[in-house]
Amino acid sequence: MPVARSFADADLLVCDISGVAVDWLALDRPLVITEPADSRVWQGQSPLREAVPGLPADDARRFSAKVGALMADDGARVARERLLGYYLGEVAPGAATKRFVAACHDVIGRRSGETRAIDTVAASSAADEKGA
Repeated sequence: MPVARSFADADLLVCDISGVAVDWLALDRPLVITEPADSRVWQGQSPLREAVPGLPADDARRFSAKVGALMADDGARVARERLLGYYLGEVAPGAATKRFVAACHDVIGRRSGETRAIDTVAASSAADEKGA
């Protein structure tokens, strides 16, 4: 089953700290980040990890209670809304495409400038060689 279909059918996501969690933010639904059992595993810091509830591996037996409480009172909703802008920017229809096209134009413009600079150096070198 495609991830998009699974997202559409789900009320809550339980996952590790990954791009899947960031993609989920756009749906404005509760999210729980799992935490590894081995405390030696480096987890790093991130705004996402700090904002949403975690589920330590040794607390997994209370998973149902934790999910039930979260579905009844989604206290992390406002924090997730802020994270949506932080990670994904504007998410209105067409916004990502506009950002992508603008970035492409920027890269093309810079590349064109670099190409002109190379052509100028090459033309100058050729002129110097003819004059020598």
